[in-house]
Amino acid sequence: MHLSTLMRLAAGDKLGPYEITGPIGKGGMGEVYRATDTRLGRPVAIKVSSREFNDRFEREARAISALNHPNICTLYDIGPNYLVMELLEGELLSRIIDRGPLPLDKALSYAVQIVDALAAAHAKSIIHRDLKPGNIIITRNGVKVLDFGLAKLGSERLPAESAGGETVTEPITRAGAVLGTLYYMAPEQVEGKPTDERSDIFSFGVVLYEMITGQRPFTGDTQPGVLASMLKDPPPPMSQSQPATPRALERLVRRCLEKKPEDRWNSALDLKRTLELIDLDAPPLLTSSASVPIPVQTPPRKRWSFPALGAFLLLLIAAAAWVFWLKPTPPARATRFQVTLPENVQFDVYVSAPPMATSSSSMPRVSRAVSGFTTSTLWNGAGSPAPTVRFPPSGRRTAASWDSPLRMN
Repeated sequence: MHLSTLMRLAAGDKLGPYEITGPIGKGGMGEVYRATDTRLGRPVAIKVSSREFNDRFEREARAISALNHPNICTLYDIGPNYLVMELLEGELLSRIIDRGPLPLDKALSYAVQIVDALAAAHAKSIIHRDLKPGNIIITRNGVKVLDFGLAKLGSERLPAESAGGETVTEPITRAGAVLGTLYYMAPEQVEGKPTDERSDIFSFGVVLYEMITGQRPFTGDTQPGVLASMLKDPPPPMSQSQPATPRALERLVRRCLEKKPEDRWNSALDLKRTLELIDLDAPPLLTSSASVPIPVQTPPRKRWSFPALGAFLLLLIAAAAWVFWLKPTPPARATRFQVTLPENVQFDVYVSAPPMATSSSSMPRVSRAVSGFTTSTLWNGAGSPAPTVRFPPSGRRTAASWDSPLRMN
């Protein structure tokens, strides 16, 4: 069947071996239908152009056919003015965001899959150039990136005026009234400058920002207002809308949205690796260098620290008191030796003294002596007792020093 510009397909119509079962949706370049491949009994999606096979359809067919990735829609077949692709059961990301911000874990999971699809396309020198929530579908098996109609293949460069005219599909009449591709274009793409992988990274940053906050980073009441915001204004911190945003995630998105391509991530692969390391349990960003400051919250002082410190000091003092005052003193060690006097003098003397005498009370004492001898204990004033001197009746001195070898006089 040849399709004219005004023809609409109905259930039961056929395009070659494909039987139409119902409409799915439509866009600026044509309509999408649910159909069945009568040869295989397989459900498919057919994207029908509003005119004969045009440059955009050809570009999309060439781009998708070069890619084989679980997060990129698969192309099955092409016709004179239609593309046959896998049928995806799911919901457009744009509709999910319309209901509000996504939980951080879901947003991060979707972001990793989206950037993985970009990395696969970039590895084949394919630049998407129209990444937005309306071209991303969330299925029960994960993310699928759609619509490579504006893709840049290899060294090919789409004219700036064509890119701008095709991507801005609806006029902006008031703030937030219309979802348009303009919001997701990189500054260099808006200005008609050469685009590369980093242009897709900017668009990805806008998508991730919107998933986390439910809002676009660059807005305006008119198209010129949006363009001015995109080219000049820094995006508001995501933590203003989502206070639990980790610092690392805030920095990652901010780098994606840098105005100059050389200030962004160099590749989608590097971006993916960093995304996979984001810790959602990390502390959120409390301060920001963006245009709207975020007050720093000082954590409350821990009141239990002073009582705990006092208890510790008391315990330390008690331990010191026990060591120096209350700990029992071990008994003094006794030094014993026997003194033998000259012939015809019979007695035994035993002297006991502590090893370190510090006062006169610690001087050596005679344990036992034979009558007829006198015993005298002297103090030498130098921290240890002097020898014990004993005198026999004859007046001859017999001395013994307890801390030096025994000698007889």
